[in-house]
Amino acid sequence: MVLGDALVEQEARAALAKLSGALELRVRFAPNLVALELDTRSFEFGPAATVECHAPRYTELASEVQVSYLVLADRGARAYLATKLELSPRDVCLAVIDEHARFGFVVCERLACVASAARQQHRTPGR
Repeated sequence: MVLGDALVEQEARAALAKLSGALELRVRFAPNLVALELDTRSFEFGPAATVECHAPRYTELASEVQVSYLVLADRGARAYLATKLELSPRDVCLAVIDEHARFGFVVCERLACVASAARQQHRTPGR
């Protein structure tokens, strides 16, 4: 397995697949959680979606960034992260790649993607 535990990888990929075109990112830290808030409209109505990184073990992120890609870390990125901490096959390693091809990372136990209910109320018909 390239990325670690197959079930963990499948669950993380399913969570990330729920995101749709949200490019602006801001980071919120809470006890036992790193929340990556995503939006396309400068957070005018709050985040469109939030990626919740539960039980984070390592973070290497800018607090606000324009995101080009939000993906599971590949083998090379996991090798880099292994120089920073001892990785388990069950660790979810998320790579945040900005518009200048700079990388950021979050290593956590579990990912969840949540669409904003408040944001859904402000959608314009046809969007």
